[in-house]
Amino acid sequence: MSTPASLSLAALRAGKAAAERGDRSTTNPHDPTSDDVAERVQAKMWRKGYAAGNPVQLSE
Repeated sequence: MSTPASLSLAALRAGKAAAERGDRSTTNPHDPTSDDVAERVQAKMWRKGYAAGNPVQLSE
């Protein structure tokens, strides 16, 4: 059985990979409104990974 930490890390990596592939941010497979705390944490970690793989470009 996977630990909560390993599930969170996997979600982070999956989010970053999705951004690097050019997937839309709406492809997050985890439900941020779930009653399950682990599912909500995975959704948040996926979004953090997505943001890391797709940083906002600031113009100067």
